[in-house]
Amino acid sequence: MTKFCKRCLYSEHHPLGIYIDESGLCSGCFIHEEKDIINWDEKIGQFEEILQKYKNRGNHFFDCVIPVSGNTDSFFVVDILKNKFGMNPLLVTYNTHFNTKVGIRNLARLLTKLDCDHLIQTVSPSIVKRVTRIAFEELGDIYWHVNAGNQTFPVQVATKFKIPLVIWGVNGWLDQVGMFSHYDNVEMSKKVRKEHSLRGIDAEELLLGKMGLTEQDIQPFVYPSDAQLEKSRVRGLYLGNFLRWDAQKQSEDMIEKYGYETKQEELTFN
Repeated sequence: MTKFCKRCLYSEHHPLGIYIDESGLCSGCFIHEEKDIINWDEKIGQFEEILQKYKNRGNHFFDCVIPVSGNTDSFFVVDILKNKFGMNPLLVTYNTHFNTKVGIRNLARLLTKLDCDHLIQTVSPSIVKRVTRIAFEELGDIYWHVNAGNQTFPVQVATKFKIPLVIWGVNGWLDQVGMFSHYDNVEMSKKVRKEHSLRGIDAEELLLGKMGLTEQDIQPFVYPSDAQLEKSRVRGLYLGNFLRWDAQKQSEDMIEKYGYETKQEELTFN
C-alpha cells in the first residue's frame, strides 16, 4: 500500500525520491522545519559577501547568469538579484517546447518589467522529438530533455562569456524532498545535474548515434568539459539556500508587483 505524508500529502513515489518515516512525516517536511530555526539574516549576509566577489569585474559587463522560464520563481530571483543586490544579470532560457500562451507572455513580461538582456535557445523540433523518444523508451521519461537543456544551456553560456556565477532558484531535492539540509549549502554542479536530474546518464551515453543523432545534434545537452569548467571557474548557487523560500508568498508578491499572469490548470503529465 502506497504511503502518503500526513502533512504535505506527497506519496512515497515522488519522482525526486522521498522517505516517509514511522510517524507518517516525509523527509521534505522534516527539512522544511529547518526554516523556522535558521538565522536567515546571517544566511543572506553570507550570500551578499559572495556576490561582492563577482560584482563589477573590470571589463566584464554581466555579473551573473540567471536561468529563467517566466514562472514566478524567475521573477522572484531576478528581482532579488537585480533590485536588492544590484547585480547585472544575463538571463538565459532553454525553450522546453512545452510552452503555453500565458507562459510566453509572462516571459516577455519578465524581460520588459525587469529590463534585462536575455538569450534563448530553441533546439530543432526534430531533434527534440528524437531525444524525447529515446529518453522515454530507455528511461520512461519524456521530460529528460527539459532537465538536460535547462541545466546545460546556462552553464554553456557562462563558460562561453566568462561569467563565473550562475544563480539558480530553489534546490528541489532540498525543498521538496529533503535530500539535503539548508546547512549543507549544496551548489549546482555537473555531478548534481547528472545524478539527480538526468537519472544518472549523460547525453553522450544516452543519445549519441541513436536515431541518427550526431555529436553536433546533441551539443545542447552536453555539459561543458571538466577542462572548460576548471578554466572558467563557474559556480552555481541556489538562492533558496540563503533566504527562506516560500513559493506561495513569492508568487503572490510577483503577481502584485509585476502583474504576473496566472491560469487555471488541470493536472499535467508530470
